[in-house]
Formats: sequence, structure tokens, C-alpha cells
Amino acid sequence: MVALSAMHPEQQSMTKQAIPYIRYSSFRQSEGDSYRRQADLIESWLSSHTDYTKSNLVYDDLKKSGFSTKAGKAASGFIKIRQAIEAGLIRAGDCVLIEAIDRATRQGTFDALDLLTPILRAGVSIVTIDDGQEYTEQSLNGSQIFLLIAKLQAAHNYSKALSERVAASYKARRKLALAGEAIKRHTPVWLTADGAVIAEIAQQVALVFDWYIAGVGKHSIAAKIRLSGVEKLSKCSGPTVQGWLSNPAVIGSWANSDTDADSISGVYPAIIEPETFYLAQRLLKERSVVRARTSKHFLVGLVRCKHCEKSMVMHMVNGKPAAMRCLTHHRLKLAGCQNNKSIPINIIKLVQVLTSNLAFKRALAKQTLSASEKRKITLEAELDRVAKEIGKLVELAAVVDLAEVAEKLAALKAERGKLGEELKALAAGDKVLSESVKVLREETKLLESDSIVLNAMLKDSGYAIYCDIVGNVTTTENGKQWTYLGVKRKARSNTTEGYRLRAGEGGWSTTLLINPDVAVEVPAVLGDGEDAAPEEVDIRYARYAELVIEQEGEEEEHLDPPYVQWKRK
Repeated sequence: MVALSAMHPEQQSMTKQAIPYIRYSSFRQSEGDSYRRQADLIESWLSSHTDYTKSNLVYDDLKKSGFSTKAGKAASGFIKIRQAIEAGLIRAGDCVLIEAIDRATRQGTFDALDLLTPILRAGVSIVTIDDGQEYTEQSLNGSQIFLLIAKLQAAHNYSKALSERVAASYKARRKLALAGEAIKRHTPVWLTADGAVIAEIAQQVALVFDWYIAGVGKHSIAAKIRLSGVEKLSKCSGPTVQGWLSNPAVIGSWANSDTDADSISGVYPAIIEPETFYLAQRLLKERSVVRARTSKHFLVGLVRCKHCEKSMVMHMVNGKPAAMRCLTHHRLKLAGCQNNKSIPINIIKLVQVLTSNLAFKRALAKQTLSASEKRKITLEAELDRVAKEIGKLVELAAVVDLAEVAEKLAALKAERGKLGEELKALAAGDKVLSESVKVLREETKLLESDSIVLNAMLKDSGYAIYCDIVGNVTTTENGKQWTYLGVKRKARSNTTEGYRLRAGEGGWSTTLLINPDVAVEVPAVLGDGEDAAPEEVDIRYARYAELVIEQEGEEEEHLDPPYVQWKRK
């Protein structure tokens, strides 16, 4: 990671800069004091070398390897330092501060020199704090080159030996695990060292999968986990959530991410169903490109401008949301978007209450998997596994002519055929479509208990409300249209009595008067028994009753006849 300075290059050249670089390679080091120790050493060095100023350029490679060359695992900080030198942000006379030379790299001698030489040739020195050495282009023309090479070779050889020992250990433990024997291993946070489930942590990890499938972002999930009250999870972060979501240990499997070997099932106690894990893996792939931001307010992200299709944002009055307006127009005026219309928040609430249930039904069906849907997800995961094994054997068969390889390849192809046929047979299988009353109850429960999850579920199902410059409000769910007609004021005080909203279009329409009180909330209908809102229309009316003050004109059937009939009882 690099934090860039806002300082002009000419200002930076007035004094010598010391550019800090920190690296550690493992998650366990992040939980320890490696970062703090390196940072303290850098600060101590700077306090005793007053001719240098700490640069606003700070480079770090956290949980990155100085030995590995694999993408995503290899450290890249020194490559970025070279790029900063080329851009003129780091100049001759500056220095790079590191704890020890093995923090810079643990690659082979030639590769390490290729990495460091361009920095030194640019007149930038490398200072290692642990031994007080300063490497420059001039110093390496002398005997110091032997010291550097010796240290680089020692670092590389240590990492190489360690890598070989770890690989051998994993191979031996894998053999024992396949035989069903207990093995020594680093267990995930929801398990003890002996492999027993820690219930309070496992419950939170299971919730992580539920929230992610619902559409909640990883950083928002991490924030919810930090508020769980579980001490061990008080520092949960987005990358931590990512690690849990992709860790097969949640379904009892063990795999080494540094190898291509298949995972071994039954090593750990499972804390979620396999289908839930496989569904999360599918969603991780689907969402890897599009990064949706989880909204703090329930309606933000669901309401869009009809003209520019960008999000509409809250207009706050006395600290409370009063209306929604186009973000693009708010920022750029007519240069960005023509839509200068603000729509009162209670009108948006009413439209959402009347239309979002179908989208929520789709979202609920996505999470509430039927038996055939669960089997489909499992089959897709099995097909993916078989395809990878076939690929490996095809490569092996190209260089080795063994009957055993050919037999295994034929068996895998046959297995792939059977799995494909079963998946095809399930293609027209049943889907879970929740009953309307159940959907409405679940939606109101979430609105009351966890509106962020409801927001994420609706966005994930494609639900949106659109507002235009005229005041028309439409949704993705049906062709109905509402039109905001403006404010109705009280005769004597001239204060706002309500907001006029025309519902319907064409041959039938009616005008409603919407409550202007921004403190009005849509009530939750939480009952599950027969005495608690047994009819769908009862639930729907109870949800919008406080938002609608009255209906103007003689027409009584303003939204749906049963609602008015219910109100009259």
C-alpha cells in the first residue's frame, strides 16, 4: 500500500526524504507486533537523523511474501518505489528505510539485485536499521557488495528451506488426514486448538454467510461483527470476512491455499451447510467485478434519478431525512443532470411499501433454497472439481504414457457425464416462492431489525425506484406511476398540511395527501399467529396507514379496494 503526498516535487527536493517501508508475510504476524515494531524502529532512526524528513510516501506490503513470486502473494512495495523514482516523487539523496534487508526481498541473488539496483543507481540509498548499514551505488563498488550478497543469499536460503519444510509437513499431514487420523494444524478462529467448535464465534461466522448472500458488503459485515460483543472478533475487517467466506473449513474441509491439491473433507466440524458455502463461492465470483456499496440509510441506493440513473441522496432538515434529490445535479447542477426535483421522503417510503414485496420475494427465494436448488449448487461445485482434475490428467497424459492415467481420465470423464446429466435433469426443478403473507412479514421484520440487510437484498434482486424532473415516481416492479403534485398548505397558518400525490394514470387516478412528518416510520408487523394481521391486505394497510392522511375527491378506491374496506371496519 502507498499513501501519496500532496506536496509538490520541488518542495520535496528542498530536504532529504526518508521513505519508510514495512513488510510482514503472515496473518499471525498481523495479530502480533511486527508492524508496530518496524514502525517504532523507523521513528527512532528518524529522531536521531535530523538531516532527514519522514516522507509522506509510505510503502507497506502487509501479509505479502518476499520469497513468493505468485500474483497476489508477492510483495510489490519496492517496485512501486522504483515507479515513484521514475515519476520524480523520490529523488537522489533520499533514502528508503527498512528494518532489515530481508524485508525488501527474499528472492534469489540475481533477482534481488535486479530489484534493488535501479533504486541505488538513481542516487537513492537503502538503510537497514537492524545493522546500521547504508547501501549506495558507490558503497557497493567496494567491499560492501559482499556483505549485501551474503545477506541476500542467507535470506533466500532460509525462506527456501522453510518453504520446503512446510511443504513436506503439509504432505505428511495430508496423508494422515486422508487416512482419517488426527493431525496438528493451525485452526480457524471458530475452533479451539483441539478442533472443538467455539459456539459464540461460529454463530457469528455463520451469520457472515447469511449477510453476504443477502447482498451486504464485506466491510459492512465486518462492522456488524465488531458490534457483536465477541471479544475475539472485535478487530474484524473486510479482508477477515473475505477469508472466512472463502475458507472451506466452515464445511469441515482442509486445504492448503499454497498448493493445487484437493481439499480433504471431514477434518473439521462443519458450522454451515455445504450448499451455503458453494452459493457464497458463486456470489464471490459474480461480485468480484461489480462492487456495490452498502448504504447506511435504508432507501439510499434504492432510489435513482430517471434521467442520469445515478443514485438520489438524502436532503437533511434538522438532522432528519426530509427528501431525496439527484446526487449528480446536487454536485454539478445543470452541467451534470437536469433533474432538480426533490421528492419528499414519505412519498418514497409509500412507493417502496407498495411495490418492494415482489423484489423481496425474489431475494428470499434466492436464500431459501429448495432441495433441488441445493443439489444443483452441490453438482456445480462437483463439476468444477472434476473439470480441474481432468485438466491436470490431460497435461500429465501429454508427457507420460501410463495406463493408470488413461483409466483415471476415463473414469473422471464418466463422472462428469453423470453429474452433467443430473444437473440437466434438475434444470426445470422447483424454486422456492414464498407465500405473500410470509414475504410481507419477513420484509417488515427486517425493516425493523436490520434495514441494512433488507436494503442489500432489494438491491441484489434488481429493485429500484426512479424519480424524474416532473415529479413522476416509478419502480422496476410494475408499470404503475405516482406523481408528486407539490405541497398543500393550511389556510390560516400557511404551514405544510401534506404532500399531494397522484396515484394511477390513464383512465383512473386519485390524489392522496401524504403525511409531512418526517418522524413517521413504517411500522413493523411482527406477528406470526392467526390473530396478528391474518390477511395480506391487513399487513399492507398497516404498513402505509400512517403515511396517508386522506384521499382528495369522491373516489374511494385509491390504491386497492380492500385497503379502504379494511379501514372502514
